Amino acid sequence: MLLLGYICSIYRENLADPLDKIPNILKTIVRITDIITLFMSDNNFYIQKACSHSLNEMFDYCMPKDDYNAIVLIFFDPLISIILSGTNKVAQQTALICIGDLVKNLNTKKLTKPLELISSKIIGLITVKYILNFNRKTKQIHTTYLKCLYFY
Repeated sequence: MLLLGYICSIYRENLADPLDKIPNILKTIVRITDIITLFMSDNNFYIQKACSHSLNEMFDYCMPKDDYNAIVLIFFDPLISIILSGTNKVAQQTALICIGDLVKNLNTKKLTKPLELISSKIIGLITVKYILNFNRKTKQIHTTYLKCLYFY
């Protein structure tokens, strides 16, 4: 799994699939993302972190940073759909790890526009998570959830 991230770090913007008649970096990134999502069902924590690491390396080295909609479509939408599908809990857990690491990566690079584009989707995921974790005995909502809503 880490080999995919390493390949991205070596070839950078020159990464191209030889099957394409006209090389296109975005098509290649989508194909590699599809390969990474195949491994998200693995229950091994190191494989889950390797999926996240490879996605972040692909973002850092290959992805054009000015195409915000492509960033959301390629990196976040597939992960959010895995979480919302509800069919595979291990894949959902891996997708959450990947989203968390991607958000941290975007935040450290000061790329706020993609974060603004996904904020409503992420807030929805956080809402579902904390409503499910609502403490029925004390009838309190988790304070982290309230902080997230405040900043939103």
